[in-house]
Amino acid sequence: MLDGLGHVQDYVDRAVELGLGSMCATDHGSLANARALNTSCRRAGIKPIIGMEAYISIGSRFEHNSLRAVDLGGEGEKTKDYEHLTLIAATPTGWRNLVTIHNLGWQTAWRGKSRADYELLAQYHEGLICLTGCLGGPVLGPAARGRMDQAEANLDRLVTIFGAERTFVELMEHSIAEESAILPGVAALADRKGIRCVATCDSHYVRSDQALAHDAWLAKQRGTTVADPSRWRFHGCGYHLLGEEEMRALRPEPWWSRAVSNTMLVEQMVQPDVLGPTSMRLPTPPVPDSYDGDLVAWVVDWARHGAAERYGTPMPEQVRDRLNTEMRVFKRLGMVGYAALVGEMISWARTRGILVGPGRGSSAGSCLLYCLGITDIDPLESGTLFERFLDPERAGMPDVDTDFERGRRDEVYQHLVEIYGVDRVARLGTTGRAGAKAALKDAARQLGVSASWVGRLTKTIPGVGAQIPSISSLLADPVGERFRQILASCPTAPDHLTDLARGFEGTATSVGIHACGVIVSSEPLTDLIPIRIDAATGERIACWDGPECEQTGLVKLDLLGLRTLDQVRTACRIAGIDTSDIPRGRDVSPQDSVWGLLAAGDTGSVFQLESGGIRDLARRLAPRSEGDITALGALYRPGPMGTDMHTDYAERRNGRQEVSYRAFTDDADEAIGLDAILGPTHGLVVYQETMMRLGTTVGGFTASGTNRLRKAVSKKQQDVIDALGEEFVSGAVLSRNADGLPKQAFRTETAQHLWSAIEAAGRYAFNLSHAVAYGRITFWTAWLKAHHPAALGAATLAVTDTESRRAEAIGWMRERGIEVAAPDIQRGQIATTALDDRTVVLGLSEIKGVGSIARILVEHRPADGWPSIAVMVKACKDAGQPLTSLALESLAKAGALDSFGPRAGLVLALRALARGAEVTVPEVEYMPATRAVVQRQVLDTVSDDPLADPDALAALHVWRDSAGRNARRLHVVEAMRAGERVTVAAQVVACEDKAGETWRLRVLTLGDGPRRVEAAFWNERKDEIDHILAGQVVVVAGTVRTRSVPDADGGPDTVVRSLSATSLWIPDIPTGTTRPFAHSGIDEALERLCELSVPAAHQ
Repeated sequence: MLDGLGHVQDYVDRAVELGLGSMCATDHGSLANARALNTSCRRAGIKPIIGMEAYISIGSRFEHNSLRAVDLGGEGEKTKDYEHLTLIAATPTGWRNLVTIHNLGWQTAWRGKSRADYELLAQYHEGLICLTGCLGGPVLGPAARGRMDQAEANLDRLVTIFGAERTFVELMEHSIAEESAILPGVAALADRKGIRCVATCDSHYVRSDQALAHDAWLAKQRGTTVADPSRWRFHGCGYHLLGEEEMRALRPEPWWSRAVSNTMLVEQMVQPDVLGPTSMRLPTPPVPDSYDGDLVAWVVDWARHGAAERYGTPMPEQVRDRLNTEMRVFKRLGMVGYAALVGEMISWARTRGILVGPGRGSSAGSCLLYCLGITDIDPLESGTLFERFLDPERAGMPDVDTDFERGRRDEVYQHLVEIYGVDRVARLGTTGRAGAKAALKDAARQLGVSASWVGRLTKTIPGVGAQIPSISSLLADPVGERFRQILASCPTAPDHLTDLARGFEGTATSVGIHACGVIVSSEPLTDLIPIRIDAATGERIACWDGPECEQTGLVKLDLLGLRTLDQVRTACRIAGIDTSDIPRGRDVSPQDSVWGLLAAGDTGSVFQLESGGIRDLARRLAPRSEGDITALGALYRPGPMGTDMHTDYAERRNGRQEVSYRAFTDDADEAIGLDAILGPTHGLVVYQETMMRLGTTVGGFTASGTNRLRKAVSKKQQDVIDALGEEFVSGAVLSRNADGLPKQAFRTETAQHLWSAIEAAGRYAFNLSHAVAYGRITFWTAWLKAHHPAALGAATLAVTDTESRRAEAIGWMRERGIEVAAPDIQRGQIATTALDDRTVVLGLSEIKGVGSIARILVEHRPADGWPSIAVMVKACKDAGQPLTSLALESLAKAGALDSFGPRAGLVLALRALARGAEVTVPEVEYMPATRAVVQRQVLDTVSDDPLADPDALAALHVWRDSAGRNARRLHVVEAMRAGERVTVAAQVVACEDKAGETWRLRVLTLGDGPRRVEAAFWNERKDEIDHILAGQVVVVAGTVRTRSVPDADGGPDTVVRSLSATSLWIPDIPTGTTRPFAHSGIDEALERLCELSVPAAHQ
């Protein structure tokens, strides 16, 4: 990852170009690319040869030894704590042994590298071919240091382990003096020992013209540039993929020619498929003893009992038929064990009080999963489809993605480890790769192009994450028009920048841990897939991605942490109810306040409905059922909104627009048939499942056919779409479907109109299963806000770190008359909580510098509260966590000690109070604006809002700048256009300094209730406001700027407004009735307090 620039597919493509019949990859200490190499080679029709350039420890891998070795990338020598050794898997057994060496090596990793030793090689040598490595290896390395005796001894040791037939002396020629000089002697040593030589190429990039890009990449990886003469770099040449002619031309000696020819001997020793065929490795949970190991019988009984709970007894015939149909598919595909595995996991979580989401993705289409308790969505009621989840023709595992409380998700992972074994469970890893924006910035730095210019260039690139177009696309396609305009002004040659950036693009830069992916196996992973150990957590991480693990037959589970579930669980606990007490939407009366809340767009802190745009749609739609909430989430997306479907749906739902099928047919019978499918969505194709039902009911498709329809249309597979369109129209006119069952016949022109609608809808129709499940969570949060607003608001603050969402929650609570009070050691809790319907108290743990002491302050608090600070100090000391003066100061500034006196007076007295002394707290207090500043220093959420004070508002109302302009409230910015000027009054929520090569910037985040606007002060104006602190009330004048931010959930872009500030004033805010805190004389007063203080009588 440090010095490799090539991509697996590019290497394979180049190998084919060169006429090579095989391709071998041996990454440094890693098998991460093994599966990708295997797949790419097989697709290209050449043999994959899988190996690894292993790190061999100096001495035992359990020790940390080192030696002096030739510097491969520079000059002279350097200290090394490992040697390189090339290992190749020749057989399936060899592959498993290679994986074992890799994985056991990670258990003794040092400095981020897995390390094997000769003992490990001797134990797992079978099926492996050994090449003696490069200049960093045990043979060429000692030879380069003049130690041919050591080189011979090491070669003998390798031959003893691997045998003479499977040991090759590796020779390389890269025009490095130390390397070139020793090759004849090493070749002679091999000949004398009867060991064959093999010539290899140390390839770090694909083509020779990538040498400059690779050199720049090395500099980038080391945090420098190519202009640095002392940087780390490769010496010599030929680090690309060489063909046979190039290899033979490197040296004229016969021994070199034989070494090149011997590469074919190695290739012939390697079997065609060392990874072996894919076989299902599906673990199953322990089956109850009463079933004598009969998994299917257990699952059938489990489902039968669940159906009785869900549907009552006797079981309705429709339910019985659906369950029997689904069970046949599960059995035929060998997925019964998968259902049992997921069911046991979710059942365990629920018995431990972990809130589990009602479903996610297509799994909500299964009645079997509903009866097993895996999902909480009734597919018969919601209209979700089983074939959307598990196609009878499916190859591979289905996906049951599951949401858990984020704070308790790791408990579920540990349960899997306990059930199936630590050696059979691992987290999925990720590989970070350089995207277009990062590649351009890195290339610009190497070429000396300013960061400000490349910043302007990258801002023209649309999309986020995987949706960002490639550099090649930006250079050729309409999406890159603005990009190309800016590129033309590049200070250096534009082609140089883009060529270098394309060389960087897609290159692996880092490894990480997947946010939710977990793999589970029926057999140990130790010799199955490469595993690394995370240095920070000690957790086992798969080196392959999800699809690659699934190709090995492993089960991939997605254990997602959904913060909203923490919010719901916490809100219910605060409100004194159980999550099961939240009713279903169908059981709530039309007059319930939850519907009024949604119709009013009062959806702050309501799952999925927090943005301004979706609130407007909620007002227009006025949801009156969970189905309406489901549609709300599905319609608020660019596709439906681009065709005005969201407004059509709202108008039809409320009777303001006629529901008609005249666009499809003028036949009354056909209209009745269509209404049975499109009626629930008011004549619109909103969901993919609607499209699939049309495929079945009108086109006569089988279940698998409708799934092919969904995939083809959503993935824009035009050739498949065209073929399915003909099949749809021809099937529509028939009176029987593809399964031979009777159906309604439709006219050709009607079918053609419907097919056009299906094609159009395929670009934006949403997954009904997912929309229903997440709509249920939306209803939970809306109901809690309607019936337990203080509890929901407190829960939002308790579980949410996002500053904007916290501010919004405080805003809507204050609008409802709910007090958001400062932390309080007398009545507060560790986390934010609600004392009653009108009061929320911020949590003690939110105060900076308090940490775990918050638990002692709560758990050791007397029933009638803390009588004094001295008692509190002693209690913390006795509990083993002394309350320091810093922690006391934070408590005082946050307002947690308000019961003992004014905050400024407490801060003055702290030196004595921290000693447990009984002192009289001076009756001095900060000015209101200063009080907020001080609180903000130790608390991310300011409970004191100076703008809420009537006197402050009156003062701001009459305030004027030198031109006679008055300050307006922050909400006016929301309706302003770019370029308009405005003067606003607000509280400073946060300050951040930024700098570039030619500019300096200070950004003030302005707040007023839930609203936030950033104000940017550039260069000399920045210096003028360096004294401004968070918490202060300011008046800012500036020009409105706008930018579009992509929606994380796929909705329309959000327009964010900011200010390019020109002026700032600090208005004269009234000080109130308390005596203002005087900064002069603090030290003298403090010393006097300490002199006069006496220990508390009870100490």
